[in-house]
Order: sequence, then structure tokens, then C-alpha cells
Amino acid sequence: MAQFPDFDTAGWPEPNYESPERRGNTMLAVNLVAASLALITAAMRIYTRLFITRWFGADDVFIIFALIFALSVVALFCTATLKFGFDRHMWDLQPDLAAGTGKIVFLHNILFVSAANATHVSWLCFYYRVVLDSDIEWFRNLLHLSVAAIMSLFIVFLSLAIRLCMPIKAMWAFPPVEDARCLRKGQITVSGGIIKTLIDFMLIALPVPLLMRLTMRTRQRRGLLALIGLGIVVPAAGSVRIYNNYQMYFVSTDRTWVLYRAYSASALEGSLGIICACVPTLRPVLSSFLEWAFEPFSELGRARRSDPSGSTQPKLGTEEPRSPLDGRVKSMASRDPIAMIMEEDEKDGGGGMGGG
Repeated sequence: MAQFPDFDTAGWPEPNYESPERRGNTMLAVNLVAASLALITAAMRIYTRLFITRWFGADDVFIIFALIFALSVVALFCTATLKFGFDRHMWDLQPDLAAGTGKIVFLHNILFVSAANATHVSWLCFYYRVVLDSDIEWFRNLLHLSVAAIMSLFIVFLSLAIRLCMPIKAMWAFPPVEDARCLRKGQITVSGGIIKTLIDFMLIALPVPLLMRLTMRTRQRRGLLALIGLGIVVPAAGSVRIYNNYQMYFVSTDRTWVLYRAYSASALEGSLGIICACVPTLRPVLSSFLEWAFEPFSELGRARRSDPSGSTQPKLGTEEPRSPLDGRVKSMASRDPIAMIMEEDEKDGGGGMGGG
């Protein structure tokens, strides 16, 4: 097969087509759970933006595309495992599955690159919203450069994924197409994976200088950094994918056995990327739910603090005084969830946004 370089099969055992050793369904279950959580968080994000904050933006559009591509990668992983034997040793793979496995590899490369790019662009659009009404020009210019770099890399790797072999059908044709010309898939796959993981790290670190410039309480700053730091799970999954891709192309001759781990990690990586991109936008809907659920306890607590007699009857209809907000932060708070977190701390005498 064109997508698997030539290697020595002399050490392979006799094939077992009837009852081959299989990986099991653990990673299938993990990926289905992660994909379900990605779908739920994305739906909650869209609901929040449409009906609570009422500002549906470009970052939401890109997260929808990312969700479609990421769920397609998960579906492809399940299909490859259940129908095309990606969970068994390569010597136990029936020859009539060769063309199907080649098409799986071809589609996976395109969908994975597209899902990763859409998630990256969604994050950058989200950061644009954070500084929309501010004068932090240096951060906005940094976002411009990041968008240009990420889109350029997307075009390059998508082109490589489509035209990895010429003619294109040489990627899946079996028997192999004569005189087909294929690029070095191992080098391209591993280097592309490293670049993608470095971009993930960059997107996590990108807002840190901005947050360090904001005037806010230490508790608030730590909360925001922890919220963004959740994204570290994405490059962690990417590191697993890179390692297994390297093993598959440069070390092991049992390609499908290793490919299962690589594709499982890539499917999980896409779902985790969606979840981490959606979590910072869910505060309004979660706050509304928690406020509704704990409102009786909050009213009771305020009544006890304000009634010298110690009566436990809540005094409804009262509100705690609120400090006036800085106009720029208030404008951002009406649209952006991170700014809404900043607004909440203003109640305790917080600060505003430092100039850049």
C-alpha cells in the first residue's frame, strides 16, 4: 500500500483472520464520551451566545466548523476500528481491506487538519473579542500575525494532505498504482504534528501577557489563568499522537497496531480542543443556573447578616450596593465572558484594564 512504506515482513507470524488479537473497545468508549461532551459544551456555548449574551460572533462560527470536523474524525476512528481492522495486528488484516484503509488514512488527514485549524481560528477570534473595545494595540497586532501564520500553515498542510501522492488515488489504490509518486509521509506527518502542538501551546500562552497587565485581584487573575490553562490537555494528547506516529513510520513494522493509538489520540485531541475552547464562554449560562439553584440560600445568608435580631427570615427585594464600573470594561462585559468575570470582582472594589 502506498501509505505504508516498504518494510521486511519476514518476521511476521502466520495471519489469523478468524479470531485475531484485538485492542478492545476502551478507547472507542473514551472517544465517544469525549465527543459527546464536546457536542454538549458546543451546544451550551451556542445557546449562551444566542440567548444570554446575544452576541454570536466569528469564534462561534469557527467552533461549529471545528465541531463538525472533530466529530467526523471520531466517526472515522470508530469506522476504522470496527470495519477496517485498525485494532488488530497488521499481519491479521485481510488483503481486501487494503483499499479501504487507504481511504481512511486519506480522509483522516484532511479532516484532522481542518478540525485543528478551525479550533485555532476560533480561539484567536475569541481573543479578538476580549480586546474589541480596548486600546491594547500590541495584542491586536500579535493576533493579526498569529492568524496569518496559522492560515498559511493550514493551506500548506491541507495541500500536502490532499496531494501526498500523485495521482491522488495512489493513496488508497490496491494493488498499488504503477509509477505513482508519493512524498515522505512519515516526515510530513510527524513534523506537521509537532507544529500543530506548538501552536496549541502558543494559543495557551498568548493571553498570559495580557492578563498580567490587567489590574485585578490575585484570586481573579489565578482563576482566569487556570481557565485558559485547561487547554494544556490538548497538546498533551498531541504529544501522544506525535510519539505514536513516529513509532508507526520509523520504528514499528506492525503499523495498524500502532496506528490505532495514533488515531485514537488524534480523535481525542479534537474533542478536547472543542471542550477547552467552549468552557470559557459558558460562565453566563452556568452562573444563571447556579444563581437560580442557590438563590434561597443566598437570600437567607444576606438576611442573617443584615438582621441584628438574628432572625432567619430572608429579607427579599434587597440588593447589595455595587461599585460603578469603568465604561470600557462594562462595554466588554456585555459581550465577553472573561470581561464578565472581571465585572463581578468590581463589586469588591476591583480594577480595570491597564493600557498597552
